[in-house]
Order: sequence, then structure tokens, then C-alpha cells
Amino acid sequence: MPYFLMLRFFLSLYTLMVLGIGQQLAHAHEIDEGLELGATISVVSVDPVRATINLQPRITFKDVTVELPNALGGAVRACDFGSLVAGQTYRCSVSGSVADDDTGLVIAISGTRAIPVAGHDDLSYKAFTVPNPRYNAFVQTQRKTEQLRKRAPTLDSKPASVRQ
Repeated sequence: MPYFLMLRFFLSLYTLMVLGIGQQLAHAHEIDEGLELGATISVVSVDPVRATINLQPRITFKDVTVELPNALGGAVRACDFGSLVAGQTYRCSVSGSVADDDTGLVIAISGTRAIPVAGHDDLSYKAFTVPNPRYNAFVQTQRKTEQLRKRAPTLDSKPASVRQ
């Protein structure tokens, strides 16, 4: 009898695993956003951020842009590439910093595929965030709390006739 229960347990477990794999396959997406750019980052320093972005695209792109959207002083366009050929390596050096109250510098890469894929837009995105060593979550929470206190209305519970 214990053998029968063990066999039933393993058959049930196997059925659940097969159903789980089937569900994952049914929801699979044929394009992994950003992976086709083949982007990697090599950080040289973090304050200010200095890094090299390496692109080794898996497909051909019409154009690719590397930007720092939250850089101190406004968005910075670090590199603009024309056509990128699949399998070749491209490099972009980026540098910038962020305000003390920002968690990190975002490095955003966007590209337009040379050959459209049916049912998808032609854009591909990838982003990296280099943490800001000057960011202090505790101090930022205190500042926000203080700002909210200053803006919060005070309630006066006395009747209008007593207040005068």
C-alpha cells in the first residue's frame, strides 16, 4: 500500500510539472526585449559615472542611441550609431552624474530593427542603472516627510465664535 501511495504522489507531481511547463510555453514571447542588442556594461568609476557600453547585436539595426536620461543638468545623448551589423562589436563611452537625491544613473539604449518582426514594433530597448553612492534613502525619507508636514493643513477644532 505505501508503494501505491508513493507512485500516486510521483504521478501527481509529474502531472503538475508537465502542466507548469505547458503553461510557460504557452505564454512564451518570441522576442526577448533588449537581448538582441547584445549590450553589456563595464563600469570604470561610480562618482562620477564612467563606463563603457559594448554592443554586439544579434540582429542588424538601422540605428541605435545610447542616452543618459536622468543625468545632472539634463538628458545626455552619449552615442548615436548608424547601421549596426549583427555579430560585430561596437563601443560607447559614457560619463555623467546624478543629483544626490537620485538613486542612480540610468543608461538607456534604444535601437530600430532593420528587419521588422510581424506583430511587434521595430524598437528594442535595454537599460542599465549605476547606483549613486551619495544617495541616502534614510535622509531622503526624512526630507520628504518634512516637506509633507510643511504642506499639510492644520485643523482648528474650535468653533468660529470662539476663535475670535
